[in-house]
Amino acid sequence: MRSHTHTLVYCIYMYYVRHIL
Repeated sequence: MRSHTHTLVYCIYMYYVRHIL
């Protein structure tokens, strides 16, 4: 479960960073 959450957070983080950049 934790591993799954980590992956989701990573995806969102990348999307967020790309949106800002």
